[in-house]
Parts: sequence; C-alpha cells; structure tokens
Amino acid sequence: MIHVFKRKKRDLNLNLSFEEFEALANREPKLKGSWIYRVTQATYHKDMKYPYPKFELDYPRECYFKTFQSAEKFVKKPKDDVYCSWITQIHCGQSSEYGKNGAEWLYDQNGELLDFTITQELFGKPEDFTFFGRPKSRQRFKVGDIVEVVGPKYVRLAVYNSQIPEVEHCWKIYKKCQKRDDWPYFLDSSDDCAVVIEGPNYYCHDHVSPLQLLKPRYPIPEDILADMLTWNERCNNEEECEWLNAQEPEREERRKEITIHTNHTNHAIISNELSQKMSKFAV
Repeated sequence: MIHVFKRKKRDLNLNLSFEEFEALANREPKLKGSWIYRVTQATYHKDMKYPYPKFELDYPRECYFKTFQSAEKFVKKPKDDVYCSWITQIHCGQSSEYGKNGAEWLYDQNGELLDFTITQELFGKPEDFTFFGRPKSRQRFKVGDIVEVVGPKYVRLAVYNSQIPEVEHCWKIYKKCQKRDDWPYFLDSSDDCAVVIEGPNYYCHDHVSPLQLLKPRYPIPEDILADMLTWNERCNNEEECEWLNAQEPEREERRKEITIHTNHTNHAIISNELSQKMSKFAV
C-alpha cells in the first residue's frame, strides 16, 4: 500500500523566496512562550593531563530556572569542575511523549556561549520545527578537524567527516519539494547534525548534534594525532569499506521500507516503489 502525502496546515509554506528561507535559518532563538529552562553541566576531574582518546565524566549537574536570563547567570558563575554546559528550553503544559524541547545553547567551561540550535521538536508553527540549514557563520568546524564529542558519560576524540547541511543545500531540497504537490518539505531538528568518524572507516561513523562538539582541550599524543589525520582519506578508500559491499543485499532489503518523518507526529511507511521516487530529491 502506498501512502500519498496531502498538504496540511502544519506543513511549511512552499512559496518562500530564498531571502525568506535564509532569514529563517539566521533567526535567533525565541524566548517568548511558556518555557522553563534546564541547565545541564558536564563535570570532570580537572587534574587530568593526557586523557585521550577517551575519558569519563563525573555525574552531571542539573538545575531548572523560570527564565533564560537566570539560567545563563548560573552558567556564567565560575565552577572548577565544569567541562561544559547546556541550557535547554522545555515547554510547559506539553506532553513529553514525542519530545517537546525548544532551543538549546552550548557554553564552554568558562560560561562563554559557543553555539545554539533554534529548531524545536515536533510542535509549534511549521517554521519552528523545520530545519533550514546552518549558516556558514555558525559552522564551527571544517572537514578533517579533530573534535571532542561530549556524551552523557564520556568525552571521546573523533574526526569531522561531513558538514552540517548548509542553507544552500537545504534550499535545493526545498525547491524540489515546491514542484511536488504531494511532498512536504521534511527536514527537521534531526537534520541539524554533523557526521564524525571514530576510526579509519565509515563503519565507525556517528551523527552528532553540533552542541556535542568541542575543540580538543588537551594535547593529543603524537601517535594518536598522526593516525587520526589519515582517517578521512582511508574512510573514502573503497578497500576500507569492504564490509559495506558484503552487507549490500541486506541494505537493499532495508531500503524497501523507509520511514519518513512528515514534520508532525504522524509517520508514513512507504514502499519500495515510492522510495525510488524519493531518489529524485537527492542533492
């Protein structure tokens, strides 16, 4: 059975100009609305000298505030054990079944703002939960950079393998959606991510939020550094990806059923016939 998309009021307007599209990508997080603010601080032992390629964090510190200003004031207070901090908007009075977070901000150990996201999760107006691409001015890393990936329990080194989709890339997808009456523009908060690799092939890749990425804080041992600087090239080498070829029949079976997120709480399962049509959206 093939499910055909029908335009709904919650779908994004497909009559935007590039200037309007770019302005939505460049906008600041909005603070108006029924929000509370959660501060999460990753903590660590400051006396570490050579912790790479991976080290463990202490238990996180978590606090809640009624305003963004009070949350940020707390983040900016000096604390010796803070590795980095996040402030997350949480919408009051909404079900948490599908996730109801709003904007999020990343701060370094000194409370200096490093980055933020503006795309909400599955609620609000269409422009609130739609991803329009990352402006070039907010691309903090370039392909080949060595980065720290900060997780709930560990910080690990990785190589930046692919940029977060830029505005121009997302605009091309939007333009193709404009030509289809049955296909909404479908990029959302999950598309605001970068690809990193933690080894010399794509088997070791991960899709991570830009708010998980930091510059390495400690000296990287020379042997680790020399090896990591070759990972992107080796990842692009077909010989390093033989495991992909071996799994091709399995991967083809998985392609027959693809789940498409339609920017609202409903999901649609499309058949292999429709997935072939979807290839027209490849950029």
